[in-house]
Amino acid sequence: QYGQDMADLVFEELVEGGMTRFVSIFQSEIPEEAGPIRSGRHVDASLVSPIADYFVFSGAARATLSHFAKTIPESVVISTEGAPGMHRTKYHPMPHNLFMYPQELIDSNKAAVSKTDGFFVKPATATPITGTAINKVALKFSQGSKPNWTWDAATSLWLRDDGKKPHMAISGKQLSATSLVVIRATETDAGYKGSTGGYVPRTVVTGTGKGYLIIGDTMTEVTWSKADDVSQMSLTDSSGNVVHPAPGKTWVEIITTSGDVSFTPAVAPASSPSPSKS
Repeated sequence: QYGQDMADLVFEELVEGGMTRFVSIFQSEIPEEAGPIRSGRHVDASLVSPIADYFVFSGAARATLSHFAKTIPESVVISTEGAPGMHRTKYHPMPHNLFMYPQELIDSNKAAVSKTDGFFVKPATATPITGTAINKVALKFSQGSKPNWTWDAATSLWLRDDGKKPHMAISGKQLSATSLVVIRATETDAGYKGSTGGYVPRTVVTGTGKGYLIIGDTMTEVTWSKADDVSQMSLTDSSGNVVHPAPGKTWVEIITTSGDVSFTPAVAPASSPSPSKS
């Protein structure tokens, strides 16, 4: 991916054929080029509506476009293929060759800067999370999509692999995160078939559900709630405190009812025996 390592917030969602897609939010840094740009899904309305000034995707099924029109605020500039800055490359295979120059899009169509406090509700007073020390997060979206995150104490970052090898951006940097949020969500039928011939799953991230917040190497169980598409998502711990990811890059892994997640507890290094005294 181009620019993926510069995203402030990334959502990973299940699509047809057991594949996943990323919804990447750029604010602190705008990459010179980003992509590949792929098609939209119903759940994207819930992800972009609380925070986006611009929402960019290649296109979408008629049912999805209708859903976007009904739910995404009018203040959000929606851009699809053909918009300024969007271009097809000659050195990537179809359909992975649609890219964009984000700044060109921004300069050509000024969005009314929306007031936003972020995707997650911020507590009035930060509550330190307590929980289990872990060093690996193993995700299962499907049999063919099983990415992992491994804690790197040297950099205090979570490093991503695709289940086989480190997941690298075109910059040569391994994709990383300061905080991880894993939410368990309902999966329904979107009502149409995808290019693989199978049904397209529709992930629902409104309502409430269980999940996990991981900051540093500490994981705590949370309950998430989101009243509707345009509302922020609230995360609360077992004591009812509102909790929030740490400053830095955050990845949100949306695991549906057909998927799973597991954690590897961190094991403290065994203490060396004291040398015997003669």
